[in-house]
Amino acid sequence: MKNKFVCLHLHFDIPPRENPWLGAPDVDPAAAPYRDACERAFHSCVGPHLAAALLDEDARPLRVVNNLLSLSFSFAPALLDWIERREPRAYRKILEADAQSAAERGGHGNAAVCPHPSLIFPSATLAEKRTALAWGLADFRRRFGRDPEALWLPEGAADEETLAAAAEAGLRLALLVAAEARIRAVGTDDSAWVLVGPEELDSSRPYRWSGPGKGRSLAVFFCEARLSSLAASGLLASPLSRLPSGGQAKTAAHGGERLANRFADRFHAGDCAELSFAAAEAEAFSRERFTAERAVAYAFDVFAREGHFKGANPAQFLDLFPPPEEVSLPPSREQAPPPDEPAVRLKPLREALGRLGSKIDSAARPPLERLFADPDLARDSWLEAGFLPDARALQGFLDRRSIERLAPESGRKAVRLLEALRRRLEMLSGRLWSQRSLSTTSAHQALLLAASALELLESAEVGGGARAGFVSELARLPSPDPRDVDCAKAFERLARGAAVTMRGFAAHAAITDHLKGTLGLPRLFEETPTTFTLSMTALRRLKAAHPRRGERSLTVSRLFLRHAAYQDAAAFLAFVEHRGRLDLDCRLLEDPGEKDSESAASALESAFKDSDDRLIESADRIFGRAHQGLDALLPIERRRAIAELSPPPGARGAALACWQAELKAVAQRPDLGPLIAAIQAASKAGIPPDSLPDIGYLRRHGREAAWGFADEGAARLLGLLEILRTAGRCGLHLALWELEACAIEGLQRMSGVWSGIEASAAAPLGAPSLEAQPSFLSPERAAPLGDLQDPRAAVTMNSRSGEVSELIAALGLSPALWLSPPVQAASPGETP
Repeated sequence: MKNKFVCLHLHFDIPPRENPWLGAPDVDPAAAPYRDACERAFHSCVGPHLAAALLDEDARPLRVVNNLLSLSFSFAPALLDWIERREPRAYRKILEADAQSAAERGGHGNAAVCPHPSLIFPSATLAEKRTALAWGLADFRRRFGRDPEALWLPEGAADEETLAAAAEAGLRLALLVAAEARIRAVGTDDSAWVLVGPEELDSSRPYRWSGPGKGRSLAVFFCEARLSSLAASGLLASPLSRLPSGGQAKTAAHGGERLANRFADRFHAGDCAELSFAAAEAEAFSRERFTAERAVAYAFDVFAREGHFKGANPAQFLDLFPPPEEVSLPPSREQAPPPDEPAVRLKPLREALGRLGSKIDSAARPPLERLFADPDLARDSWLEAGFLPDARALQGFLDRRSIERLAPESGRKAVRLLEALRRRLEMLSGRLWSQRSLSTTSAHQALLLAASALELLESAEVGGGARAGFVSELARLPSPDPRDVDCAKAFERLARGAAVTMRGFAAHAAITDHLKGTLGLPRLFEETPTTFTLSMTALRRLKAAHPRRGERSLTVSRLFLRHAAYQDAAAFLAFVEHRGRLDLDCRLLEDPGEKDSESAASALESAFKDSDDRLIESADRIFGRAHQGLDALLPIERRRAIAELSPPPGARGAALACWQAELKAVAQRPDLGPLIAAIQAASKAGIPPDSLPDIGYLRRHGREAAWGFADEGAARLLGLLEILRTAGRCGLHLALWELEACAIEGLQRMSGVWSGIEASAAAPLGAPSLEAQPSFLSPERAAPLGDLQDPRAAVTMNSRSGEVSELIAALGLSPALWLSPPVQAASPGETP
């Protein structure tokens, strides 16, 4: 058979979990052992697809592949923004996958655009649709450096108005889930329309959709309903039956065969052009589902080797085979959820947020008309500046869109209004309100976004009555949280707990600096991303022995803060006194200037050396009586500080103190041995390694050791093994997908001529392991090693055979022989 193509589209997204005031997700205990929902999504789904281990039928590693080179894919802009800031190596691989696929597929990259936020488009207004599309397009162009062709719509749902908006935006095709539609042959009249259901709709070809305007058309691809539902349930990557010994690697091979067969089963006999197309949320192919990324890699390797079917993305297929039929969509019908669904309980809140959105639009419109020649264009192009725009990006946006060059205060007002409109749209995200993801957490997130939007309106001095009216309406609705009587109480409690003002962040920064600078508590792995930029000058750092409470300490400093998006700036004089354990006093004063700050610092120093009473009297005179304690810290730092300043008694406290001491010392010496011993001691004392303060430092070190082994080979082998041994013995969670991929690449780098590695040379260390038999790697399927074929590598591999065996056993890889071409004798005068 000829002209048979296969396409699997994966959409990477998670429900919004961002703290609107910090521009990043808060720590989420439900995501443990990960920090938050974004980190969990990255390590369980995104990262494994970027570095999937391609194994043969006997679980022997062949090479590491980037699945995005074979798939059609889309990323929610907010998730991609998080990856760009927190995982730059992975971010580069995503961009490279699109660029390389475009080079190999006739200029058609694999990346598709996704709107922001992920609205359920049939239930959105036309203005909301246009804005969400415009924001998604702006983000895509800024990242991938090209105009997108394909559009992935949330839930694969659309109506005629949505397709018209997409065509108007210049998109070439849309990817939808098969649904009821009307079709007819191209060129026939209206009487030829035929209504078909999702099961009868032929999903192996594109359809042409034409709107009412001249030249307004685009192609529509429907993913086959059954194939896509199987993908969404994870069944395509699950094992066919109970497997004999062989573990996860053989499960991946079986899943890959099953996936390939499912695609192949959709084709008809003959040479007619067909596309077997499935689409799913990427969670359906996460590592947690039978290491599904390996199944995907295996399936597309089968297609490439056998040559009967070719991988393609929809834009590439559209170039080869234009649509033979037209399609139109019937009016959308919103289905009522079952009575026991959370959607019934939370539907009134969703409707109240919709009415609030209209009020925010009305309040923001008049001032935007005074600032911008085209307020709609300014709103729709707002994401050109990025999610966390810097000063240059903001100024460039304002210069392009404003009526005249805005004064700084007017520019800050414009940014606040546009950010309020962004929060207003994000609180209606389909990922919050779709039936399959609806939860109390989703309702909380929507209320936080509403609180942030209202605060921004108030700071821009518009919409004065919007907050009071919204709270009044919420008071009549039942609360999504049993801790509150009504939604109004939940709204106030959530906003109060999450909001971070400039002054609040200054207090957090001053206390954190004091704990680090005066008490020496470690802050080696900063985990609190923020929209604020900070600079500090410590004027005084003092310590003294207290007759009753032990050591006390004082820090007086000046802080300079700037908000990355709003470009607000503030300066503070900060006073932090620690009187022992959890007794801490923090006070702030709007910066009185350098001379007065130095005078205040001198007075406080003198009082500190004199007595407690005089210090309190001086602090009251300079700063006033208002003060804060450890409650001023952001949540993750607050938990760290409490654990470090008030350790538990007995063995647990001693183990925690040992860990803290070794963390302080590790910055001065490269030896991790004492730190690892401290982890083992904490584990024996009943403290889970994942809960140790700043354990992220060791995880980061493990990742860097793995990257170093992949890049340098033998020189970094022992460092990687040290981390693996500790994790295996203590139960520390590591990103195994990344360690496996780096191990395969590092072993390839080390390999020259190597033999004799037996699986029994090392025992598993607690990481998932596989039954492995000595075997040979098929030379025709192994990735070429090129300039890595160093004759000296054979000596390295043989001399390190014990460590290599241990690495293979710890990560559950098969001890294959990494074959290479025969080593040629060096010519006279050449250095081997």
